[in-house]
Amino acid sequence: MTFASLPKRLFRLVSHEKPSAFDYRGPTLACSSVIVRLSLWAGTGLCCLAAVAAQAQGPTKVEVPFGASDVLDEGAPVVVPEPLASEVDAQYRAAKAAGNRRDFEEARERFTEVLRLKPDHLEADLSLGVVLMVLGESEAGRARLERIAALSDPIANRAFLLLANQAAMEERPEDAIRYYAEAVERFPEWFAVRYNLANSLADQERFEEAAPIFESALMLRPRAKFAWTGLGQSFVELGRPLDAEACFRRTIALDSNIIYARMYLARVLSERGEKEAANTLYEEAVRSAVKVGDKEAVLRIRLEQNSL
Repeated sequence: MTFASLPKRLFRLVSHEKPSAFDYRGPTLACSSVIVRLSLWAGTGLCCLAAVAAQAQGPTKVEVPFGASDVLDEGAPVVVPEPLASEVDAQYRAAKAAGNRRDFEEARERFTEVLRLKPDHLEADLSLGVVLMVLGESEAGRARLERIAALSDPIANRAFLLLANQAAMEERPEDAIRYYAEAVERFPEWFAVRYNLANSLADQERFEEAAPIFESALMLRPRAKFAWTGLGQSFVELGRPLDAEACFRRTIALDSNIIYARMYLARVLSERGEKEAANTLYEEAVRSAVKVGDKEAVLRIRLEQNSL
């Protein structure tokens, strides 16, 4: 068994936005007429990518790009001349409330009205792009977000993340890589996009490109445990087991409960004949998986361990 045969990246970081009232994070989301699916990122450092499907009673399926919750709920105060200020604020609040109710048609109408009153309201502009994607108008939503991504305003970084994630959801990996690469160039000190770019490259088995991106991400955040794991996996694929071992041990030193780092390290040791040490790591990995109730991980570890 090789690293390439394992499931692709289990962990990614995509957002450091704080949770908001309009937050899709959680195991399921149900509404009467849609099935909502999103990519989930939790935490400010290292996170897990997951597609979340909610059972619904209606026949329509709506794709929600990651970060939509934060985009639709969070917003910097916008200063506009009186008497428009109160009306803009009222419409913007109503648009967010509609999003909270999952009434995306109303949200579109109200965000559109905000932009009619205040065309440079970037939060509403970005939110409208997300809403259009939710409603299946991907091209219109993408065009709006690409325009925002080209701006010099800091909001551009959120647009890049939304665009890249949507591309990944639509199985356009090269577009996702392009968006992340552009974001790295525009925002070189931003760990999240470097980490996502490295993971996206590794997913496409472009390990020679992924490894230095992981390394540059770790220069920005040396304690990013899953970045160490990703770098270690890249080194394995590049035939550098000693470097991979160092990376996996670094991950474990940062967090002893990381299940797959122990499993990967066990494989490296097993392949060079250190069976006893490998079995010890497999057992430790199983105990960690049992502790968190991850039955799938227990099965995967046992299958690999028994194949040695």
